[in-house]
Amino acid sequence: MRKPALNLKKRWFSITVCILTAALLLQLPGLFRRAAQPVPVPESLQNSQRGWGGVLRLWEIPSVRTGKGDSAAFLRNRIAAFEKANPGVFIDIRVLSATEAHTLLQKAQAGEGYLPDMISYGAGFFDDPSAWLQEAADPLPDNLHPSLLTAARYEGSVYGIPYLFSGYALIARSDALSTAGVTLEPWDAAGWAQTLIALSGEKPNPDRPRDKIPIRGLEAGSKGGSANFALAVAAREGEGVACPAEGLHEEGLGGGQDKAMERLLSGQTAMMAGGLGEMQTLIKKAEEVESPIALSCQLLRAPDGSIFTDQMQLLALMKGGQDEGRNETAGRFVEFVLNRDSQAICTKVGGFAAVVPPSAGFYEQEDPLYAFEQALREGKLLTVPAYDYDAQRKADFDGAGITALTGEDADKVAFGELYEGLIGLQTPH
Repeated sequence: MRKPALNLKKRWFSITVCILTAALLLQLPGLFRRAAQPVPVPESLQNSQRGWGGVLRLWEIPSVRTGKGDSAAFLRNRIAAFEKANPGVFIDIRVLSATEAHTLLQKAQAGEGYLPDMISYGAGFFDDPSAWLQEAADPLPDNLHPSLLTAARYEGSVYGIPYLFSGYALIARSDALSTAGVTLEPWDAAGWAQTLIALSGEKPNPDRPRDKIPIRGLEAGSKGGSANFALAVAAREGEGVACPAEGLHEEGLGGGQDKAMERLLSGQTAMMAGGLGEMQTLIKKAEEVESPIALSCQLLRAPDGSIFTDQMQLLALMKGGQDEGRNETAGRFVEFVLNRDSQAICTKVGGFAAVVPPSAGFYEQEDPLYAFEQALREGKLLTVPAYDYDAQRKADFDGAGITALTGEDADKVAFGELYEGLIGLQTPH
């Protein structure tokens, strides 16, 4: 007689299990829905794909090199974000030297090989960008540095759009500046001349202001490098005082930036000119030595205070694209690289955004580049055109700058003609 009772208990147990299971199953869809909720994506990364999928080809010819990376590293970061936001779209980046890229372009023109969908290049790569590139679509970004946009124009039109740039710095030992009783600021032509004079230990003859003044504490790290502009500006007259560097370290010109940095850290020289990469490396090395060395750094400027740069990276669409979807997607990638979220990534590679940064800046205040970024907001850029500035003309310019420093007045005039011809002062932004 007890078996039915046992069966009844089993039956009620089974019914209870079924009820609980049913309740759980009713809740599971909601649980799965909650688990499947995507992580919020910033507005700039939200998928805006319009149906096209495939592989875009991008050639990257790096020209902007900093202490943390280069333009290729910046683009790889942005490509990963763009692909994540656009499932089915992939961007194949191929990093080339300028020589390799020119060779491949010539082969493609002859019917061999292929052209990429996009190209990232530095100032001076194209003599005539209109022969290779699509004209940039309107409207152009309204928050780009006007000076960069002006430099990017070719016969009134814009083809490649600047997205990253860098500059140069004067790096001085603070103890040497203190001993000489000078600083790197405020910057003006007369102050620059007096700083060089003080560091050289020489005094100009007031009756003969054109006398050469040896500058033993200033050097460039590489012969023919763009940092030599720091020396070349010394050849420009400021307040009637000419400052050629008769005491320039010839060894430094041929020894490379590493040797130049060694001499600065050891106290053999008082100041050097270099890229922002060298500046950041020097700051780190100066902190690591047994007796830390204080350094003073200033953005490289012309005597009128303009901030000099020839390191400008541009992004453009190549001509010849027949696939409308492919071309439209490539255009969206260019827009993506120029949005403010993307431009803030410049800090990861130690460069400057092509867009005017917010008032707070993209860099943190403790970063050495923060003050430089703020100066760029308030100053004006001295930019090299993004075209008609090939390697030979650039070498001629650098060589003439060095000759002007060590040569006669005629050499300064020759350099001045190149200077005015290749570089134009831009209006404040």
